Amino acid sequence: MAYRVAGAVDLPTVPIKRSGPTPSFHYFGAPEVARLVNYVAAAHGDMVRVHYGGSVWNFPYGLARVLYTTHLECQGDVWVENFQDAQDRDRAKLFDQLNPEGTLAIGDEAVKQMAEKWNREHPEAPIPTT
Repeated sequence: MAYRVAGAVDLPTVPIKRSGPTPSFHYFGAPEVARLVNYVAAAHGDMVRVHYGGSVWNFPYGLARVLYTTHLECQGDVWVENFQDAQDRDRAKLFDQLNPEGTLAIGDEAVKQMAEKWNREHPEAPIPTT
């Protein structure tokens, strides 16, 4: 069972920014195995015939998932988080932790709280809180 789980790990994805009423995520529409069987048969039939005895049921499950996710990314349905994306996300998070003064406050209450915090930490250069 551990082998199957290790071979079936999804590629990490990130939310897609969309405009309008469409959601910023993508739900797959069919049960996974049926969807993958259909995809592999349609898109990778030659590979199935040459390497897997002509049966999509012999196709490696993890490979089918990775190929399908990559196909969806090419269509714009998901964004796979690559190594650079993960590094950028981690760098941005660390920067925000080390530089809280760069945090954007939205709304009257948030602006007031940020101003009060600034004034506590920088009494030599207060800013108005009203």
